Amino acid sequence: MSHFDIIESASKAYTTIWEERVYLAKMAIVPLVVKMICVFITLEYVDGNNIIRQALVMFPAYFTEGWLLAHLARFIVLGQRWPFKPSGDTKSDILMLHERARGVLSGTVCFILVNFAMAGFFTLFMYFIPLGVKPEEVPPESAMAGLFLSIMSLFLFRYVWFYIPLALNVAPIYYLRKVQKISITMRMIGLWILCFIPAMILMQFLSTAIIGPNNAPEAMSMATEISVTIVRVVIDTVKNMLVTAAMAYAIMGLFQLKNPAEDK
Repeated sequence: MSHFDIIESASKAYTTIWEERVYLAKMAIVPLVVKMICVFITLEYVDGNNIIRQALVMFPAYFTEGWLLAHLARFIVLGQRWPFKPSGDTKSDILMLHERARGVLSGTVCFILVNFAMAGFFTLFMYFIPLGVKPEEVPPESAMAGLFLSIMSLFLFRYVWFYIPLALNVAPIYYLRKVQKISITMRMIGLWILCFIPAMILMQFLSTAIIGPNNAPEAMSMATEISVTIVRVVIDTVKNMLVTAAMAYAIMGLFQLKNPAEDK
């Protein structure tokens, strides 16, 4: 039965992101700039509790980051680097460009849709359990609804990474068949934790270092606030690349794929 090793997938992801840091940094410049602009607009003009409006403002960031992550997935699984380098065979190059464009566009669009779907899900969750509410103040029916949505999120977790197989031109039905078992979902959650938690710890550490241990976040100067936001955006983007890389390696294990570049 096809499966993947959590530790191996995570370690390969960390290794790849580090070894290819120069290549990935060049490719991430535009997505990072667009994401920073969208985040600053969101912080300045959008209510923090309006997740749907935040997602709409972040649309350009989702598009550029989806493009980045789709290329990353194709690099890891198929060994294809950006930008495309023609081989000299016009017919073959056109076919290859078509295949790459279809995969990158599919992965990008799916990444956007996934982010909007998550925004809708969190909005629904906050409808029953508002942000900052005390546990004893939550009505029993709202608590039950929140519990139901929390359990549902575990089953929906496997679909968050749907943009990766689409970026690889893998038919959706094949991916659905591979991840239908709950054991695979649990493995994917474990893999996500191995990539997500260290990134969040680093983000918190650097943010605290910039703000200072004795300064309250609400008393930050504009320069400090901008610095903290930039650090968080950069680490969040690196975290998304790391998790995408880990899930791409997991999908390679599930489909028993091998990077063609490794044979060269």
